[in-house]
Amino acid sequence: MRPSFVPALSHPVTTNVLVAFCDQYRFMVNTRGRPSAEVFAELNDFYRLTEEAVNTAGGLVIKFMGDAALIVFSEELADPGIMALLALHDRAEAWFHERRIDSGLHVNAHFGEVTMGKMGSIDRLDVIGETVNICATLSHRGFALTPQAFRCLTPEHRKRFHKFTPPVTYHPERE
Repeated sequence: MRPSFVPALSHPVTTNVLVAFCDQYRFMVNTRGRPSAEVFAELNDFYRLTEEAVNTAGGLVIKFMGDAALIVFSEELADPGIMALLALHDRAEAWFHERRIDSGLHVNAHFGEVTMGKMGSIDRLDVIGETVNICATLSHRGFALTPQAFRCLTPEHRKRFHKFTPPVTYHPERE
């Protein structure tokens, strides 16, 4: 079921959302030489883990791209969305560890304007805009928020992150 903030596919809508990219690092190294059916099953489990975390918080996985995902949360759900992404990151790290997979999950989040709507000749929802490009090009290893995404957090949740410069990104405090 499509969340209420997602437009009908009949026309594109420009709106502010929290955009996130999640990407497994070392995926190609870890899958080289393995049977494709085995990799498929592993990715299917990873997709389910991702969808559960995102859907529970009211967000939407726009698309999976191999070992990566493009995710959006409405402006009103940006704070719980960031917390859901942090939980996804931690669950994925545990998931890799339990399966003895030498990998981890990059999570980038940025907040801003996008255009959402149908792309191509089938009913395929996509999001386009500079916000998506900024999110996709954050360079780090682990979990990072842009200042725009950080400002979506409540003061209570902001305490869980530490500022890094340059460029300015926020990473979770680890005890």
